[in-house]
Amino acid sequence: MTPPAATLSRGDESEGARRKTMSVERLHADLIRLRSGAGLQTPAVRERVGAALREACGVLPTDADAVVRAKVSETVMAHIGRLTPDDARAVRAALNLDPEFRSRFIKGRMAALAAAIDRDPRTALRRVDDAFHLLAELLDATPTA
Repeated sequence: MTPPAATLSRGDESEGARRKTMSVERLHADLIRLRSGAGLQTPAVRERVGAALREACGVLPTDADAVVRAKVSETVMAHIGRLTPDDARAVRAALNLDPEFRSRFIKGRMAALAAAIDRDPRTALRRVDDAFHLLAELLDATPTA
């Protein structure tokens, strides 16, 4: 008689899998926090970039706002090439990285994105959230230097 197949219950998850999920969630939360207001064009952007995103982008505590903006922008732009064109566009709009969607406020950027994709602004924001999650997974899977 063969023993029953082993199943993995929630309590049996490996510590590494839990840590990885937490890291993706932290990156996702950092991206959501960063999209508000003027996004990456915020004057005091250093204060708006969360710890997980700082680590993923190689931001140092001594970096000036312009350096933080450049590091986060470069890292995001390098990774969104692996997303679909629609998801990449949503990320650029949300973080204020695309001149087509420039606005000091997230509502203005979401309204412009919604018009561009012929959808409601709430749908555009849901697409941004989905794209941010995919971006967080990509950032988490990339080793930092």
